[in-house]
Amino acid sequence: MDYSQVTAVIGNKKNLVFIGESGCGKTETSINFAIAMSKSGKPVHFFDMDQTKPLFRARDSAAVMEAAGIFVHYQLQLLDLPTLVPAVNEMLSSADAHVILDVGGSEQGARMIGQFNASLGREDAAAIFIINPYRPWTKDESGIATAKERVTQSCRIGAACIACNPALGLDTTAEEAVRGSRLLTELLGAPPDFTMAREEIAAEVAAQVTEPVIPLHIYIRYPWQV
Repeated sequence: MDYSQVTAVIGNKKNLVFIGESGCGKTETSINFAIAMSKSGKPVHFFDMDQTKPLFRARDSAAVMEAAGIFVHYQLQLLDLPTLVPAVNEMLSSADAHVILDVGGSEQGARMIGQFNASLGREDAAAIFIINPYRPWTKDESGIATAKERVTQSCRIGAACIACNPALGLDTTAEEAVRGSRLLTELLGAPPDFTMAREEIAAEVAAQVTEPVIPLHIYIRYPWQV
């Protein structure tokens, strides 16, 4: 994934906030976008705002991102006590930096991002709502609408770019990814703004869907997948 593939789907937006239900692929996607945007020549600041998921968070891949020159920000917390990562507003207002916000998947996790809605409502920002049509709570039209409304209202962010992440794990096939894309297109009544697929199958998926396809490198490995 390179910077031109990012600009092809989000234009010249410099601030990106990734939202969606737990398990939709926000963290993997946000890491990929951050590394691609680091090739733009501008500094990238990655804020891990996920306070709701103890198993894996972007901060666990800090070394990978820092090796690409990305500044990774997060705040240590005690159990489930929400904490605010400092310097978010400062970076969102900077014309000389890209900013990535990886937001917790639940309504509670997303609510903390609402305080930045003034900055995220500007033309240089985009909210990317990720849907995995294979997840149980976003596998039908009602579930998708409910998830989107709950998370975006908690964030106090308006319209969001829709990204499809039709993943069934590390062994997801091109056929399964295409089927997921078509399922989401049917549920939405229109194709998503873009679909994502593992880099090994992205070209095959792109040949069979109408929306742009972003190749994802898999950085996240759970202990049972190593």
